[in-house]
Amino acid sequence: MNTRRTIIATLTLALVALAVACGATDSGPNSPSGVSKRFIEAARSKDVNTFKSLLSKASLASIEKDAKEAGMTADAMIKRVLEQDLFKTSGEIEIRNEKIAGDKATVEIKDDKGKWSENELVKEDGNWRVSIV
Repeated sequence: MNTRRTIIATLTLALVALAVACGATDSGPNSPSGVSKRFIEAARSKDVNTFKSLLSKASLASIEKDAKEAGMTADAMIKRVLEQDLFKTSGEIEIRNEKIAGDKATVEIKDDKGKWSENELVKEDGNWRVSIV
């Protein structure tokens, strides 16, 4: 039970950090900025498969481990988090300051309160993925 709360809290924080905003810097759909934007769009539309496909392998492994300990599937745990409607704001997603250093990247994303937060991505098998671990 505690593990399930921990993973839900972790996913919630990651979603809030990547959350709702207005406007976007778009360097292409497969750039760190583009992947971050698609990740938020998947969360807004409660698209578990797309959301999951944009997570890093380590992030997904962590969710799967915690979900198993909580007696759930990773999909069920992600769905539960997405159902919390953390993405009520519609409109564009504002992303800035994309920085790439080898296989790691960061972007800043503006939340619905106007605060910028830095989010990490990793490159796996030639594709950028959101890292929440």
